[in-house]
Amino acid sequence: MTTLLATVVAMLCVPGAASAADPSATLGVYVGANKPLKVAQYEQWRGRPVARVLDFLADDDWSKIAWPTWWTNGWAASPYKDRLVYSVPMLPRYTGTMQQGATGAYNWNFVELAKTLRKSGQPTAVIRLGWEFNGSWYRWAAGPNPQAYIRYYRQIVTAMRSVTGTAFTFDWSATMGPSAMPADAAYPGDAYVDTIGLDVYDQYWGPNPTDPEARWNSYVSMPYGLAWHRDFAAAHGKPMSFPEWGVIIRSDGHGGGDSPTFIQHMRDWIAANNVAYSMYFEYATTANKSALMTGMFSQSAAKFLQLFGAP
Repeated sequence: MTTLLATVVAMLCVPGAASAADPSATLGVYVGANKPLKVAQYEQWRGRPVARVLDFLADDDWSKIAWPTWWTNGWAASPYKDRLVYSVPMLPRYTGTMQQGATGAYNWNFVELAKTLRKSGQPTAVIRLGWEFNGSWYRWAAGPNPQAYIRYYRQIVTAMRSVTGTAFTFDWSATMGPSAMPADAAYPGDAYVDTIGLDVYDQYWGPNPTDPEARWNSYVSMPYGLAWHRDFAAAHGKPMSFPEWGVIIRSDGHGGGDSPTFIQHMRDWIAANNVAYSMYFEYATTANKSALMTGMFSQSAAKFLQLFGAP
């Protein structure tokens, strides 16, 4: 592991890296929880370093949110400690309510989280707080009470910013499409948001599902799709982000599968817009698969390396 990470550090020092206009310069990755070695392997496969690394804090209980030392210490010992984007749960799995959070009742947990990040040498991490809030699958879903989500989000941001020696970036991150609620109904306000994110996968429930162009056009034009994301971020003077994106095979059959067209369109969309960073979801579960290095998406992987790989 030491040799591999040293090789990647050397890559970072090579002059002539991608320019700011190149989407490769802002590309990051998710490869799994606390896996710096796998990030290094991904960089070798891709042929260039990542700009950001995504990870997800656990929601087992409050202690995992306030003191996620397994994550923070693992990344602190790697070359990536200054490039972390943490998806931070707003509630543990089985306790707490959004309404109570909105009163400030849980703020001390997030003060402790900020201190934990500072102690681990990550005082400028990106905090992807309460991600995919416009869906229905997380306990912090905003649909039942958007105002509670807004007030609680503000409480957390204020609490974390109160810790001296930190300068976190807060990413307000929705899932693409109309989903369970209109995303903009839960916007916390410009003072509490630094980047506006959207998770985009090549998954589709409309007509012509085998036509990659029809799928892409739908992603652009659908309510709370790509065009909305671009316009909403511009209206609020915020850069965009894509904290999760990728081709996908879904167990329910709604994934687009191996689609180099989707890879090309995502690259072109990122290049044409004010995108702070994007993160390819290099991961696979039993239900959903997006990892390119597995060989499952041979055409997409080839296009990805052509567009995002070594110059």
